[in-house]
Amino acid sequence: MLDWDRIAELRTEVGPQDFLEIADLFLAECADGLAAFPATAPGPALHRLRGAACNLGFSALARLAAAMEAAPHTADPGALGTAFAEARSALRAGLAARGWDG
Repeated sequence: MLDWDRIAELRTEVGPQDFLEIADLFLAECADGLAAFPATAPGPALHRLRGAACNLGFSALARLAAAMEAAPHTADPGALGTAFAEARSALRAGLAARGWDG
């Protein structure tokens, strides 16, 4: 679900505090984007979501967005929302377990 190697790499690259800010920003923007997900022409929204999810290590969400991007008629905001919620919970739990949550 999450690519912890990518998360650790990003955390090292930007520093622990900046990583938390980036993660919080991504989570907020993703939630907003999913709440306003376009019913028609979802391609650009899926592309942005895929890229951001990949960069932050949300591998399952990135794969789902990529699959929907390849076949936009299959775009399912509910499935994306579920995948996002699961990844967000896993990230928060994983950060806390590693002592990286603040």
